Amino acid sequence: MRYTVVSAGLLVVLVFGVVPSSAQLTPIVFPDTTVGATSTITCPSPSAGLCFGTNCTGSGTVQGVTGPNLPFGVGHFTRLSSADFFAGNCDVNPVSLPVTLNNGQILGFHATFSPTAAGSFTSTMTFSTSGGSGSTTLSGRGISAPPTSTRPLITIEANQDTYVPGNAFELTYHTTPGTSQTPIDLYFAVQLPTGQLFFLTNQGALTPAPQPLRRNVTVIAQTQTLVSFFVPTDFPFGTYTCFMGLGVPGTTPDPNNLQPSLAAPVAQATLTYAPLSPIQQSILQSRGGNPDLLATIWLPDAHQNRASWSYFSGNPIRFTFLNGNLVSQQALSTPPTTAGPRLDPSLLTPQTNLTALTAAFGSPTSVGPNADAPEFTEVHYAFGLDVTLLSDHLSSATTSLP
Repeated sequence: MRYTVVSAGLLVVLVFGVVPSSAQLTPIVFPDTTVGATSTITCPSPSAGLCFGTNCTGSGTVQGVTGPNLPFGVGHFTRLSSADFFAGNCDVNPVSLPVTLNNGQILGFHATFSPTAAGSFTSTMTFSTSGGSGSTTLSGRGISAPPTSTRPLITIEANQDTYVPGNAFELTYHTTPGTSQTPIDLYFAVQLPTGQLFFLTNQGALTPAPQPLRRNVTVIAQTQTLVSFFVPTDFPFGTYTCFMGLGVPGTTPDPNNLQPSLAAPVAQATLTYAPLSPIQQSILQSRGGNPDLLATIWLPDAHQNRASWSYFSGNPIRFTFLNGNLVSQQALSTPPTTAGPRLDPSLLTPQTNLTALTAAFGSPTSVGPNADAPEFTEVHYAFGLDVTLLSDHLSSATTSLP
C-alpha cells in the first residue's frame, strides 16, 4: 500500500518500511474510458491524496496545483482524517486551496479523465507546498463506444474485488437492449473455489443443473442489484467467479456448446474471499513479516472484525483495522525491546476453531470455559497466545510478550 506524504521538505511517496524516494508523487492511471464518459479516481486510492511528515504526523500548507491538461482534471479537494480517507469517506469537509494540514490529516482530491477521442493520453500536475513541490503523471486510454447491436448485452459488477470477514457483498448487473426485442431467459451461475459450478434459481436455491433465474424477460436499459448481503464467515476462502448470461427461451444451455443457446456474450466477475485484505497483505510484505504483537476481535452482531498489529523494529508503529480497512496508524514512542511471538494474522480469523488452532500451533497449554461466561471457551498457549472461542469459532485473540 502506498500513500503520498511530504517529509524533510520534499514531496515524496512513502512505502511502509522502505526509505522513501524524493520529489515524486504516485502516478495516476485511469481505466479504459469510453469517449464522452468520465472516470474518477478518489480516496481510498493512495494516489488521490497527500499529507505532511512520515505517516502523516507533520503539518504544512498546500498552496496550489498546476495542471493537468485536458482531458484530465483535478478538484473537489477535501481535508480528511486518515480514518475517513482510508474508509472511503471522500466527500466530508470540502476545502479550497491553499489549505493547511495538521497531524493526521490528508488532502484528498478527485482526479478525472474525460476523453473526447479514442487513443492514449498523458499529462502532469504539480502541487506547490510549504515543503516544496512535486509532480505526478496522469494517463488513460479513450475507447470508442460500442456500435449498436441487434443483440442485447449484459454486464455485471461487484462492489469490490476482495472481501474479508465483515464485508458486505453486492452484485449488480446492467442490461442494454438491442434492436431486436425478442424475450430472453436470464441466468446467474457461480463457480466456487473447488471448481464446482452452481446456478441460482428463481426460488433462491443453488443447483448444478442449468436453470434460468428469470424466464421470458424483455430486455430494457437498466441497472439492478442481484444480491446484497454480508459475506457469511463460514464461506471458504478462495476465488469465486460469477457469471450472467442471456439465453434463448426454452433452450437449455449446454456448457460444452454454449453459443447456440445464448442471446448475448456471457458476463463474468472474479472475486476473492480472503482472511486478510490487500492493504493488510501489503503491510505484511513491506514490514518484512508478521507483527510482533496482534489483537483481533470478532463482533458478529455488528459484522465487525477489529484488529491491531504492532511492530517494534525499524519504524515502531501500531496499525488498526476495521474489516480489513486501515483506520489508523500510531507511532510507538517506547516500544518493547523484546520481540513478540510474531504469529501469522491470517491464522486467526472468525473461521478459526480449536481444530485449526491445534493444526497451526500444536496442542494448547490449557483449554476450559471462561469463569464469568461459561458459553465462551478460553484457549491458552504458553508462547504468548490467548484465544476465546464461542460455539467453537474465534471470538477474540491476543498475543503477548514472553
